[in-house]
Amino acid sequence: MKPLYALLLVSCLFHPLTGFAQLTDSGDLAEWIDQLVDDMPGSSGDDYSRPTTLELMQWNDMMEELFAGNLQTAADLADNLDYDLTLFLDLPTGRTYQVLTSNGNNYWGTYIRYPQYCRPLVMQAPHPRRDLNTGRQALHVFRESNSAFFMMAGTHRCNSEENSSCSGSTTVCSGGASEDYPISDLAHHVENPFQLTTGYLFNRIEDSYFFSLHGFTQGANDPYLIMSNGTRETPNPDYISLLADALAEEDPVLTTEAAHLNLNWTRLIGFTNVQGRLINGSEDACSTSADESEGRFLHIEQERNRLRNNLAGWNKMANAVQAVFACVPVDVDEVVENASLNLFPNPTSGRLQVERSSDGDESQPIIVNHLGQDVSSHVSSEMMREGSASFDLHALPNGLYYLQWGRASGRFILQR
Repeated sequence: MKPLYALLLVSCLFHPLTGFAQLTDSGDLAEWIDQLVDDMPGSSGDDYSRPTTLELMQWNDMMEELFAGNLQTAADLADNLDYDLTLFLDLPTGRTYQVLTSNGNNYWGTYIRYPQYCRPLVMQAPHPRRDLNTGRQALHVFRESNSAFFMMAGTHRCNSEENSSCSGSTTVCSGGASEDYPISDLAHHVENPFQLTTGYLFNRIEDSYFFSLHGFTQGANDPYLIMSNGTRETPNPDYISLLADALAEEDPVLTTEAAHLNLNWTRLIGFTNVQGRLINGSEDACSTSADESEGRFLHIEQERNRLRNNLAGWNKMANAVQAVFACVPVDVDEVVENASLNLFPNPTSGRLQVERSSDGDESQPIIVNHLGQDVSSHVSSEMMREGSASFDLHALPNGLYYLQWGRASGRFILQR
């Protein structure tokens, strides 16, 4: 049986298990990210640790368990990798996030999942220390837009003394001379959890879109924004163009160059970004730029003062993202994908029918909310026959709920 998310949370809060690695916490998620950025190793020190092949395999296994709802197994796998899996109740939003943070010295980054997302978007900050405030901005956009996933690197991009074998070069770390990217630059190295997670999410979340948020120093001939889908091709729909228009609505002063619209523009277009290459279907994300794009990768270079400096600038990006990408409730198929119960209608406006195959288990159904609180006492039920029940949910507020009935479990949405 795949353990139920909410019941695991209840177990963690009230029935600690020996060796159970899952944690719980609450507070302001933005403050937590602020602290992680402040404590992040800087441009020197060689703190970043290259993961082994075995560790990358274990990371993939952990992601599988996380998305399957097997949080105890995911937490144990994370602990083996010197990572904590924390169920974090974000008090400003009232949402519970699944947060992966390093508790050791590997500095592979921070990863946050929101299972009840309404926009299948992934916010990435591969250079949170070098590109000022991009980690904080990415978290803000992630929260405001109800997005699916947040990813942030764990060190300054120049931290490692080991070079990446991937194509391209940079002058950022040397102070002017062209050189290979270091392996701590996660936008230009493929053998790391950041790239592995990108590929996993790309294949796991249908119609997902990836925002790679960066910052640059604006020159005399530069616009405020330089955006790219990683190629010179114009996809349909073209979300880069739609986002540029939405940002102009937020701030008419903003100007934009886009690599697929101005074919002569070559500065900061992200063609060597390995996440973009992967998403665009490159045969080798480390060495080969992609020729075609479905528009699911959005590489965004931003001037500091109008876009990255403070909350006012972050809100421009958050508002534009919400204007371009519609908020759609979690698909019913996604909600019940790991369920062995038949729940209908789903979403429901107040009455839920439940059917299961008889397994000889005479236990009573249990309903919990997304915080892991047992709300069964607020629900009236009528057992119609063996393996079937009807629930009156009118006393509960709208939201996502989890139903456990013996060895069967499922999820449903209450939406009036």
